[in-house]
Amino acid sequence: MKIAGCSPDQVIFVTVLNALVNLGKLDDTCKLFRDMHTSNVVAWNAMISGHAKRGYHKEALEFFLKMRKCGIKSSRSTLASVLSVIASLATLDWVTSPLRGYQTMFGF
Repeated sequence: MKIAGCSPDQVIFVTVLNALVNLGKLDDTCKLFRDMHTSNVVAWNAMISGHAKRGYHKEALEFFLKMRKCGIKSSRSTLASVLSVIASLATLDWVTSPLRGYQTMFGF
């Protein structure tokens, strides 16, 4: 995304990501996210919570796992979204193994 030769900063990207999520345009949101040169925890949270709010729980967890692979540390907001997704899932088998480390770290 370039406007008159200038690249927008992270705040603008995250603002647009949130707007697209709120409009339900997840395909456009994913495309914009891929086009970001660098992403911070706020951008990842927008993707995780956005997919979760729209009922795309598996995709939300996949974003979480990708975020962790990229070395981005989770925030409280990240964990709230992920725990909400887990609570919404009918089966916990798919999510238990990637999240076992959090049991020890946070005591749950």
